[in-house]
Amino acid sequence: MIKIIEKIFYCRYCDTPSKYCFSQHRSGLYFKYHVTIPPYSATVVAGEGENEGTFPFNLDLGDPIRVGMSGCVDYRGGHKTMSNWCFLTRPYVVEVWKEGEKSGSDYQEIELNETEKIVASRQVRDVVRAALFAIAEKYGEIPELPVEYAHFLPLLKTFLRSRTIPLPNGAWIEEEGKSWKSEFRLREISFSIPKGRVEITDSYVEGTFAVQVANREIYYSSNGNHHVVYMFVKHPYQQLYGYEQYGDHIHPPAEINERVMIDDLFKRRLGDLMFHETETIHEHIFRRPVKNSISKIKVINGKFECDGETVTKIIPENPDEETVLYHPEHGTLVFKGERYVYTVPYIRAGHD
Repeated sequence: MIKIIEKIFYCRYCDTPSKYCFSQHRSGLYFKYHVTIPPYSATVVAGEGENEGTFPFNLDLGDPIRVGMSGCVDYRGGHKTMSNWCFLTRPYVVEVWKEGEKSGSDYQEIELNETEKIVASRQVRDVVRAALFAIAEKYGEIPELPVEYAHFLPLLKTFLRSRTIPLPNGAWIEEEGKSWKSEFRLREISFSIPKGRVEITDSYVEGTFAVQVANREIYYSSNGNHHVVYMFVKHPYQQLYGYEQYGDHIHPPAEINERVMIDDLFKRRLGDLMFHETETIHEHIFRRPVKNSISKIKVINGKFECDGETVTKIIPENPDEETVLYHPEHGTLVFKGERYVYTVPYIRAGHD
């Protein structure tokens, strides 16, 4: 099923790879694998270490996806350092074909020493995986898998799958075929999420809906012409993102401090401001807004109280009646009693 047909070793000081060389010298050892999964075949390059000047076997990894300030370059599947050392970050599929598409070639397996065998054996699982997904992407099919690789089947089915998943209150998830990508959509709000198992869960915030996909929890509400979505990313590190549409106005996405409670954002936020019943002790997270931040807000039954140029709270004129706040680009917020005013603790934002 798999055999090594070429190898390339680079070291400034050694002619053959050894444990001493890998531990003491800057070097690299890469193999070209011939993988056969009838009726398909693939050629895959994988290995360990670095090559000076070019990628192993002079591979062309295409256009860079990022260039660092130091001069280092990221490619899809590889990296070049500022001092021109090159290495692969994952197995690289050179070619995929089906029986009858390519004239027969006699791929001879080469001999390896003990160090080379150890390095090559560490690559086999990832090499087979890379070949299987390249076959699935090119042909849209899953070959019959040997028992030792049957655990890849659910992943391959997910990768190929294309479908629309309806969600409550007019939202949906669009999965892209031959891809790990999918997209959450609510009216004109849309953002990418990983493809994975979709679970509609109970939201702990009244009037909202919740869905869990892979490592993301998505909470959303859709009331009339006001639509709000918050996405909490649980790992590898916690992040909280907000999306909002009011009428035809679609606000840029924002990243919010992950320690903010989702129910506070739904119940106490209007635009860039939050209105709390009590003074918060988390002053390192929540800041007081300046007067300019309330310029667009219209108030019924209430007035803002300021300390110089800083807005501190809003006090109702009639404590027995509700206070209504209206922002032309964010809608309304209704509450009773006085509230302390803070800014939404953005990490990145494009709000007004």
